[in-house]
Parts: sequence; C-alpha cells; structure tokens
Amino acid sequence: TNATAAEANQTAPATNLTSSDIEPVRDSLNAAREGLQDNDTQAVIDSINDADGALFAIIIEEGTGPVSDQLTTLSDDIDTTRESVRNQDNAKALEDLNAADSQLLVITGMLPTEEADEEEADEEEPEEE
Repeated sequence: TNATAAEANQTAPATNLTSSDIEPVRDSLNAAREGLQDNDTQAVIDSINDADGALFAIIIEEGTGPVSDQLTTLSDDIDTTRESVRNQDNAKALEDLNAADSQLLVITGMLPTEEADEEEADEEEPEEE
C-alpha cells in the first residue's frame, strides 16, 4: 500500500481535509484499543461506532477522489474490526485495529497540515524592507 499511497499523494487534488479533521477518528480508534486491552467489549463497540460516525461525516464532506478512496478503505477496516469484536475474536479485532491505524497513517500522509497552510499564508504576505 505504500506505493499506492505515494502515487495517490502525487496525484491527489487539493482537499480541504486536514489531519486535525481526522483526529476524532484516531481518538476513537485509540479508545477502542484501550477497551480491547481492558477486555471491555461495550467500550470497544462504542468507540468503534464513534470512529465510524466521525468518519462517515468526513466521507460525506470529502466527496470523491484519492483521499475519498482511502477513507472508504478505512471505513471497511472499521467495519471488519466491529465484526471481529462481535464474534468475540479479540486477537483478530486487534489486527483489524492495526490495519485501520495503518490506513489512517496513509490518509494523514495525503493531507496538508495546518502548519503547512500557515506557512503558505506567511509566504504570500509581502516582506517589508
């Protein structure tokens, strides 16, 4: 997937989505991981549902394109994690969460950061001499 991510990064059109926009998804996935470690199935399901809901809002907002395709893959990973938890297969659920985390890293790599946006804004201002 690294080659795919690199290709997508080079051809990705401008997106308004930033890494901070996906923080709620990341936070929910981390909470799900903690729930798995604590053997708290309800906390895991709640956190996965939170991640899925936050991601759904982002997918609707983003529209189509390379980032959207990666978001859909992340959604699939979250669904797979939920299914593993429902099947009481915590080891598989942890593997699925790891896949979702990896996908989140791919997506984050495709997005501009707030710092980059601020630097571009600073560069556009004329310097006084």
